Amino acid sequence: MTAMVYARIVSTGIYVPRNVYPIEEIARIKGLPLDEGMVERTGVRVKCVSSPDETPAYMAAEACKMALRRAGVSPEEVDLIIVATDTPEYITPPTAAKVHKLLGAEEKLTGIFDVNASCAGPAVSLAIASKFIMTEPETYRNVLVAGVYGMTRFLKWENPAEILFSDGAGAALLQASDEPGFLASKVSGTGKYYDYWGVYVGGAMAPCNSNVSRVPELREVAEPREQYLRLLKPYPPVNYWYWPELVRDVVSKIGKRVEDIDLVIFTQVRLRTIMKVMSELKLPPEKTHWVMHKYGYTGSACIFQALHDAVEEGKLKRGSLLVMVSSGVGLQMASVAFRW
Repeated sequence: MTAMVYARIVSTGIYVPRNVYPIEEIARIKGLPLDEGMVERTGVRVKCVSSPDETPAYMAAEACKMALRRAGVSPEEVDLIIVATDTPEYITPPTAAKVHKLLGAEEKLTGIFDVNASCAGPAVSLAIASKFIMTEPETYRNVLVAGVYGMTRFLKWENPAEILFSDGAGAALLQASDEPGFLASKVSGTGKYYDYWGVYVGGAMAPCNSNVSRVPELREVAEPREQYLRLLKPYPPVNYWYWPELVRDVVSKIGKRVEDIDLVIFTQVRLRTIMKVMSELKLPPEKTHWVMHKYGYTGSACIFQALHDAVEEGKLKRGSLLVMVSSGVGLQMASVAFRW
């Protein structure tokens, strides 16, 4: 009988851009009003802004290097690299290809691809990586998953909410193991909100070299060649609606109860929502972790950054039950459960 192979997270890494500003300073520099209520609700206190040389591939590679160093694994030992991002280095080729080269392992043929599930990418990518390891352990022993966000490059600085968006990266190294790691996942979503928030110029529908005004669907939301983040409609409280269900569903798959969770990490978009969801789940605040006050809102990177920070603070012990829930515009959502 073949022994069960699991996918365990063995190390994490992080990259924070060199330029970190108090949001009050950014508001003053950009001439935007600072909504104190918004600051209180989100928990965001700083904005991390990448320099021209701190591209998404560079930031992701630096986070990956840290994860590899901590595990004592060389880049040449990595069998698969997955980059979760909706702010890629290019439309094509995938950002993961450049990350592979920046790691210095380009002479070895390695699986490399990106996942764009907006800010839900971290949990989706962790589930994909785990299933590669568990179904083909002879091929995939070491898998790097990185999340990276470079959204400040797409801001027009017209909406005060843009102050909240930051750049950064995080990573996790998963390995094949005979001890439990990945346990279950739940991926969900709806296209109902695809036209609420997004970067609508730069894809095949409206390339930057086209006249966007000729595209009926985009005529009212973008100017020609303006590849900016657009916050077009007020987003309903979808995270409060759906996060509790994502947590309950993923733990029920493994025969556990919500109260069995040792740590649950959510997309770091709004601290008040995280606390409301914890209350809904009847979990104490100490069973979650947040980092938006340190790094701002970093979208596709924030789950990895919060995980790394929680590990640094000793919040996870061997055998801890960890749940991560990520969500993003579109609407995409995912949850994963791991035994630490």
